[in-house]
Amino acid sequence: MKRVVVISGTNHYEERAKSVIEEYQKEHEVIYLTSDFNHWKKEYFSVELPFAQQLHVPGYQKNISVSRIWSHIVFSIKTFFRLCKLKPDIVYAEIPHNTLAVATKWYKRLHKCELIFDIFDMWPEALPMKSNNPVFKLACSVWGGFRNHNLKFADKVYTECNYFQELINQEGCYVPMETKYLTRKKIDLDIQTIWDADRLHICYVGNINNIIDIPFITEFLARLNTEKLVCFHLIGTGESRSRLIESLEERGVQVVSYGVVYDVHRLQEIFNQCYFGINFLLPDLAIGLTMKSITYLRGGVPLLNNVDGDTWNMVDTYKAGINIDRNNIENSIEMILAMDQKKADAMKQKAHEVFETHFAED
Repeated sequence: MKRVVVISGTNHYEERAKSVIEEYQKEHEVIYLTSDFNHWKKEYFSVELPFAQQLHVPGYQKNISVSRIWSHIVFSIKTFFRLCKLKPDIVYAEIPHNTLAVATKWYKRLHKCELIFDIFDMWPEALPMKSNNPVFKLACSVWGGFRNHNLKFADKVYTECNYFQELINQEGCYVPMETKYLTRKKIDLDIQTIWDADRLHICYVGNINNIIDIPFITEFLARLNTEKLVCFHLIGTGESRSRLIESLEERGVQVVSYGVVYDVHRLQEIFNQCYFGINFLLPDLAIGLTMKSITYLRGGVPLLNNVDGDTWNMVDTYKAGINIDRNNIENSIEMILAMDQKKADAMKQKAHEVFETHFAED
């Protein structure tokens, strides 16, 4: 029996690591190695799993900060020494942290092992801030280089979406890569269309953070609200939640806020009222797929989408929503206003078909 160490820099167990671990556990001994700091909640946490080991790291409060990068570096250094102690035969590292690519590369050089990288996010390419400052650009180049310069040492490289492979190739890094979409369990959900002839019901699910395009969400829904009243169902929390609510209400858009909803059947009750789910991110982010889009699709919620890459292509191919051109929102608004219950039912079915085809666990 081989020993496998699956590494995640923060609490990604449910989102990505769980299915990997469960597959390896069929034949191997598995250790789940993670930090003790929850990136989303910005607080320390404990993993209650018998096969988990946690490494203590410095905490941080801002997503874009020196303290966050330092936390990543500390985790990677501690990971290297823990690997040397555990001596695994297979190392499966989730990237980011980009510095994990360096730490695990050195472990492989010193101890023969199979090394697998799973790139589920692109940093610093996905930064919501851009700058022509030469120091900033150099820092980003070094940060991205930790990942790109070490991919060649991996035996396998997975990416969260096809779009990431295009971006990595643009950096001149050509290694064999395979897309490994995030999956969700199939659940027997009662997907319906509760039609309201007087209002457009649109939802948002997930964390409201610094990559969400609040000005564009506000402008789009406010413009739509002048043609037909909009009820915006907000499911989630985050650092920008109050800002989003205030921005919409100032423009006359009705907001119903539920907070975080964990129960999938309660979530489905809300989804059944909604004709679309908002999937708007800031421009020029290196993101091709969001976890919220998979949540929408599982619940049969068509997307209002401006995310490039895989998501844009799926919406276009399956007609599972509407791709929004920032420079021509009027065309999208006309399509939304032309919706009736029959069209809404058909689009919901297409949305769920995308989930079943690409994201449902076997």
